[in-house]
Amino acid sequence: TIGSLGSVSNAGATDGYVAKLSGSDGGGVWSFGLGGAGNEEVSAVAVAAVDNLYVSGSFTSTSLTIGSLEPLSKAGVMDGYVAKLSGSDGSGVWSVGVGKSPPLDASQCLP
Repeated sequence: TIGSLGSVSNAGATDGYVAKLSGSDGGGVWSFGLGGAGNEEVSAVAVAAVDNLYVSGSFTSTSLTIGSLEPLSKAGVMDGYVAKLSGSDGSGVWSVGVGKSPPLDASQCLP
């Protein structure tokens, strides 16, 4: 739980979590979880100057849903993903999965 944002339920072994905090007082602005039956991890976050952010990581669940975007389907044992989110409300702009066998993690896609 972060301030008034409430809690995000754990859906599997490891779940990712993304939150925006206020620059003035550190209070919660928005948050959401990435959760499925397997492992969903957020490995990197990059903030763009125009109030957008990019998130990357990996997932082992059959699919990964980021906000209201179309679910990404897993191609290998562990797939990577990169997503662009709106900084104003956390809504998904686009997402892409990166997967093959052996496992691939897209966390190296962002600085």
